[in-house]
Amino acid sequence: MHRTNKKFLLLDIIRMQDLFEEGLGLASLTACLREENYTVEIQKYRENAINFDAIYAFAPDIIGITCGSYNLKLAISVCEKIRAEHPEIILCAGGYSPTFYYKEILEATNAIDCLMRGEGEKTIVELSNVLLKKGDLSEVKGIVYRDENGEIVVTAPRPQIEDLDSLPLPARDILKQYKLNIAPLESSRGCLGRCSFCSFKQFWVDTSTERAVCFREKSPERVIEEIKQVVKETGVNRVTFVDGSYELSPKYKREKLRKIAQGILDNNLNISYYFSARISFIDTIGDEVLDLMIKSGFCGVFLGVESFYQADLDLFRKGTTVQENIRVLEECQKYPFNVDIGLINFQPFSTFESLRQNAYYVHKYKYAARFFLIEPLILFRGTQIYDECKRMGLILEEDMIQVKKYIFKDSRIGVLYEYISKYFSECINKERVYTAEISDYFNDHLDVMCGIKHYFETRHKSMEAEIVSDYVEKLCKNQCKLNDINQKWFLDLVNLAEEGCTDEKAYFSILEKQLPLSFVQSFAKELSAQKFRVFLQLQRIDRKYKDLF
Repeated sequence: MHRTNKKFLLLDIIRMQDLFEEGLGLASLTACLREENYTVEIQKYRENAINFDAIYAFAPDIIGITCGSYNLKLAISVCEKIRAEHPEIILCAGGYSPTFYYKEILEATNAIDCLMRGEGEKTIVELSNVLLKKGDLSEVKGIVYRDENGEIVVTAPRPQIEDLDSLPLPARDILKQYKLNIAPLESSRGCLGRCSFCSFKQFWVDTSTERAVCFREKSPERVIEEIKQVVKETGVNRVTFVDGSYELSPKYKREKLRKIAQGILDNNLNISYYFSARISFIDTIGDEVLDLMIKSGFCGVFLGVESFYQADLDLFRKGTTVQENIRVLEECQKYPFNVDIGLINFQPFSTFESLRQNAYYVHKYKYAARFFLIEPLILFRGTQIYDECKRMGLILEEDMIQVKKYIFKDSRIGVLYEYISKYFSECINKERVYTAEISDYFNDHLDVMCGIKHYFETRHKSMEAEIVSDYVEKLCKNQCKLNDINQKWFLDLVNLAEEGCTDEKAYFSILEKQLPLSFVQSFAKELSAQKFRVFLQLQRIDRKYKDLF
């Protein structure tokens, strides 16, 4: 049945501090709806620039809004405004939060008509057809809604999609509309990890079968097809794989990575790409395939290190050791790709020994410049470590998704974290989130510059490649400078806390002396100026290079 007169609007609302990037989930949902002849539009806004006139001008029959832990309250407030002004529009929500916290969401608001749980490609088409026909929602698998009596109804779980190659190519509307320069792709869905703090893996639990986790892969040929689509339709030549662990492939083994890398080269796609991986990824990939991947444009990897203290790694159920973390980071230094890590420094069971050991290795590998030493564990409801903290009475305050405040087993560390957090929130990041801004230069921006360097090298642009190399060298010098500063004040505060000091002024005195706001502001300004200078240098050579940034 043709439905060209039925309009579906997909909304993505993000916070001020979030990266403005394409959401792969909405791109895939859009493609599926268009296959069913729906007129679909994706609109994406920051919280301070939501264009409700544009939303209403599209005149949608249904609006679907994506919800994660980062934007759930925003999404709910937007739905409530739309409900008040246009009650005839059907409002649905999907994503991680509706999958796990559907009851809490529906109890918090009456504005949302229906929630989708888990993968949405099949559900959104079936749900839309039933809603527009005013059919029986109870027959739609994978949704939650209120019945006519106001009772919450949870329908049968929807089996996960076995053949990911059967899905239509994602609709790259956002990439084109906003001329973004990096495209998200996936080569697999699911996670084989057991991290106690992570809710990501739970999204892929297939409750319709006996399998605890449903891990599925796209074929290497399909991945290459999607890269071709991005390059041809949008001109984007940077790709980030959103897989939980890109290197894992129970089905294809190393052949997956080899075929994708070789396909990039054979098709002259000239891209740079980035991915997340387990700490053992180098061993999984092997030297030969890794060399091929680097040649094909592999420029950056995110590794879930999380800690350099064994008791923490065991608590997090990482399945690795401190020695393994160190070995892999040392091995990575031999290669030209950028390495970012995840680190959880503060958690309810932190000790002074764990804080010092993390500080030592974070400094050794120059990650202290990224402010990792102030990073706390975020406790999401439903995770294993949340359940353990709840059982021990360590949770003080929580909302529908996550814990807002918890108790540290060692109260001295609680005091330390409280004053560090207060200084950064009230002094450093009060007017502008300087820590995130500076960290990005030594994280995502370094990834990008590695990709730009690869872009020039593959096109034999030696002068341009040298300009980028010089800039990266300056970046790394600044990184070393801030790395030393951040380790110094942190260890001084750790020593103060271990002595039992509870005087806020004593903590602030150290921070104001070693990391004053004036220094942070001038440091951020200098990083911005350096970036602008290299931008101008390259643009003087060829104006089209501005699109690389």
